[in-house]
Amino acid sequence: MAVKEEFRCSQFDFCSAFRSHICDSFQDAKDCYSTFVDYFAQCLRRDDIDKRPTAAGYRVILPGSLSDTFLFEQYKAGKYVPRTALIHFSDRFDKKDILHAKLILLPVHHKGHWTVYCVNLVHEQIDILDSSPWPTEKQQKEYHADIAERIRSRLNNALHQYTHGKFTDFSKWGFAFVPVPKQALPNDGGFFSMMFLEHYDGKKRKMDINIDPLLGSQIRAQILYYMLFHKINRERPLPHEIEHLAPPP
Repeated sequence: MAVKEEFRCSQFDFCSAFRSHICDSFQDAKDCYSTFVDYFAQCLRRDDIDKRPTAAGYRVILPGSLSDTFLFEQYKAGKYVPRTALIHFSDRFDKKDILHAKLILLPVHHKGHWTVYCVNLVHEQIDILDSSPWPTEKQQKEYHADIAERIRSRLNNALHQYTHGKFTDFSKWGFAFVPVPKQALPNDGGFFSMMFLEHYDGKKRKMDINIDPLLGSQIRAQILYYMLFHKINRERPLPHEIEHLAPPP
């Protein structure tokens, strides 16, 4: 793929992706790097501010890297340190945005699969958006049983600490599996999770568009196009053979 060595964004926080990462993540049957999930979330936050002011006050999209912090013991020996989670908030979010939000969305990566956990303050529950076509309901529950309690407890504590105890206590809220489109390709979880971040209507508890699982490759292409040409991508202009595909201003 003819792109520069890396693309970067400066809005909210810094991230970069090398050409090889793009190739590794956006080919069929490849798992999506967390860098792209975080960058996509940054693009959405910028668009919420610029184009969807009602959404900007309604939802907060947290970085997927926060879930790595919450699930620290899964990947490294040692203990979870609560103060490390606060770093993800202080550099990105105003406390007022957190306190006014009705949806707190967290992309979660676990055992090679992406899902979205949504603290739904409209319905006072934690919605789980999982695109995996699990063979049985038991398998789905077993997968999430390994992480759900920790995410709920640690996210609740982090939000309480960051807002000095003002955020709603959801430590005892139940989990609800929301019916969502199921991926047809085995490694589409990251891209379906990005679509869920953008299109989940927490009030109606469904997507605000139709997502066709058979179009997984097209969804990957659309997401890459959106991110490459987004205003927060600092590595512009792109090479001519790509730049000429940019949307009109």
